[in-house]
Amino acid sequence: MQTTSKIFVSCLCWLALSFLNGCSKSDPVPIPVGSDSTLVGRWGLEVGQSARDFPRNFELLKDGTGIVDAIGITWKTESGRLYFTNPLKAEAWDYKVSGATLSLMSGDRSITYGKNRKYEGEPIQPIPVEGHDNDE
Repeated sequence: MQTTSKIFVSCLCWLALSFLNGCSKSDPVPIPVGSDSTLVGRWGLEVGQSARDFPRNFELLKDGTGIVDAIGITWKTESGRLYFTNPLKAEAWDYKVSGATLSLMSGDRSITYGKNRKYEGEPIQPIPVEGHDNDE
């Protein structure tokens, strides 16, 4: 009976150590399968362009997550398309990277971003809310 208990405890210890070893944070985080590593980094809309239907700023991380206009997203690329997904919506564009320039295309519209720059266009205006003083 004692031998069976020792074997059982040894198996539990081995499983626990295997699990802990697999949870190590020292390994680098891989780019999601099928994603374009040249997109990793911060991107800002080039001066003089309208951001209608496109993000102003975004940062794509190598683990497939990112931030788009202050909203957390997941991202991937597939067949020449860039996909952004968050809990409220999903968006996709055709894309092309040339050095530190990224172009996103949707229908007949195209927009250009620069790597490691911040959008410096018009400030975003608050949406008036009825019954609320918007000057606060």
